[in-house]
Amino acid sequence: MDANTPATDLLRTLIRRFLAQPASMQQATDAFAGLTAASNMLQPFALERMERQIREEIMANNAAACPPRWWRQAPPRPLTWLDLCNADGYVRERCLRCLGPAPSAFFMSLAIRRLNDWVPEVRASARENLFRIASISEPSHVAGALGQLLATMNTWGRMQADESRVVGHLMAIEAVAGTLIRQIIQTTTGPQAAILVQAARTQALDHSLLDLATQAAQPAVRATAYRFLLEDRATWASGRAWVWTDLTWCKGRFEPVFARRQLTSNWPAQTVLKSALEDRSPHVRRVGGQFLAKHLDMPDAGACAARLAADRSSQVAVWGRHALTRLTEDPRSSAATTP
Repeated sequence: MDANTPATDLLRTLIRRFLAQPASMQQATDAFAGLTAASNMLQPFALERMERQIREEIMANNAAACPPRWWRQAPPRPLTWLDLCNADGYVRERCLRCLGPAPSAFFMSLAIRRLNDWVPEVRASARENLFRIASISEPSHVAGALGQLLATMNTWGRMQADESRVVGHLMAIEAVAGTLIRQIIQTTTGPQAAILVQAARTQALDHSLLDLATQAAQPAVRATAYRFLLEDRATWASGRAWVWTDLTWCKGRFEPVFARRQLTSNWPAQTVLKSALEDRSPHVRRVGGQFLAKHLDMPDAGACAARLAADRSSQVAVWGRHALTRLTEDPRSSAATTP
């Protein structure tokens, strides 16, 4: 039993009660407020499981509410955010067109996941309506949803370039980008580095990379930001491709496919490198050492190499010794002078 079980059970009970309500807009609104409060307790979101449970509850309610005679037909229940998980693709498509502001990050996540829906028409509806929904929603809800989804979005098999552009447009909303940056900087646990890598698909976070490199709580985030800054480009996993390893025995495996783009904001590499070498984490300082080993012609390379060689971490010091050796072997280098 995981930590989400009590919240999940509560949310499922509230969903069951909500679906049992009469088809009244006011009653539905009042009952949905409890669902919103319960959804905020899910951290991290168990989205795939919750989607399945919501779908099962909707199907069970529809079967129980089916009248024995056509003249007893009850008025239809108004569409709500729960219908994003409806088993009927027509309902999911129509639901996206009529939704208003997201009541919580959980329900915004359900809407964004429709970009990977198994029905093409639902994906098209998500492409058309997600930006409108995000624009009128609380930025914290949109950023919270993106923070939960970006780390695994590269595994969405049905998501194509058009859907990826929609995610980029969501992150380009200024308030959403600012909230997402603060979230990545302040969060001490979770896959924040993977979130940053996927967020680098767009230019929304380029201007804040230096802040992420110097202020983020997680060393992995700082190392990722420094690598982007030093290489002056962002790299992320865009999907997977099948690679044959043995055609005779029909063996193969999926390997990640990477995409790259140049950053729109530039910082002096020498200044960024010195900042990386002063970081308290050896993981970050090693990124600086790896960059220095490839760029021995930059000013003060000898001083930086000597500093690395004296590092207390052996994984960092090895890069400094390697750089010093190469500088000594190549006297023509402009940075060959070592203090």
